[in-house]
Amino acid sequence: MKKLFFFIALSAGVSAFAQYNLPAASPRQTIEQQFSVSKVSLDYGRPSVNNRKIFGALVPYGEVWRAGANSATKITFGQPVKVGNTVLPPGSYAVFVIPQAASWRILFNKDAEQWGAYNY
Repeated sequence: MKKLFFFIALSAGVSAFAQYNLPAASPRQTIEQQFSVSKVSLDYGRPSVNNRKIFGALVPYGEVWRAGANSATKITFGQPVKVGNTVLPPGSYAVFVIPQAASWRILFNKDAEQWGAYNY
């Protein structure tokens, strides 16, 4: 009887632990904004800093970064958008940046479903 009680108690404890959800280390976030007859949406992974120096250390200056955590940040435009001197047609783009100490360069890639910054 003691063995049966122990087994039931152990099973209940394991079952309760299996249902415990911890927050993601770098949770995904999506924001959308309606502009006139179109909208812009942004899907990104919020990197956890965890008391680390990010820019100039973990993310070196002068190297491509995926502008978020895990999969590349994705931006979707419902209409053509002018960025600098370039007009981007409507659609989804992966966003990458090249951080510098004083300024950053922003890159848009037509392959919006990328992981990391391997194929920017």
